[in-house]
Amino acid sequence: MRDESTTLWRMSARHHYPSIGADLVNDQELALGLLTDETDHEKAEFLASMLSSQSMTERNQERARTSILLLLTSGDSLQCAKLAATLTKLGPAAEEQAQARHALIKLLRGETNPGTAEMLADAMAGLSPTLADLRGSYGWPWAPSAALLAAVRKNTKLSDWIAYLPLLSELAPWADRTAHSARLDNE
Repeated sequence: MRDESTTLWRMSARHHYPSIGADLVNDQELALGLLTDETDHEKAEFLASMLSSQSMTERNQERARTSILLLLTSGDSLQCAKLAATLTKLGPAAEEQAQARHALIKLLRGETNPGTAEMLADAMAGLSPTLADLRGSYGWPWAPSAALLAAVRKNTKLSDWIAYLPLLSELAPWADRTAHSARLDNE
């Protein structure tokens, strides 16, 4: 299975970086250098995913996480959701998780596509979200995903969660839209 995986990474490396190709799979320093300088989110997501599938030193994981966090502050929401999901595989510290959640919340506030919004929320679910992260969700155009709500619940004292539930349903502008959408689905 390892040989199959390596072959797939090499094929993808040739596609994304034709001049470097398969060497990229065997050279973490090269991959990390490219990730650090990469502005194309699709290529960055490829590099980050490839690196996260490899055994890396703590220092190299930190370098990869730093690069991903910088990329999360700009770019396409869909690619940022993929990068954030990859970040969770690199053992982010609590502060790095908070930075990533903050970047994803900014993207969620302006996201107009419900599928992409769900991917952003699901990626956020893997970053130890808190009740404080949900408190601003009334400004999101879409409801938080089930995965995000479950993760927040897991990270919140039960009494605080129960106290927040009425606010979650009352304050959110998407509550009417979500209910309306559910009614249409049932018709």
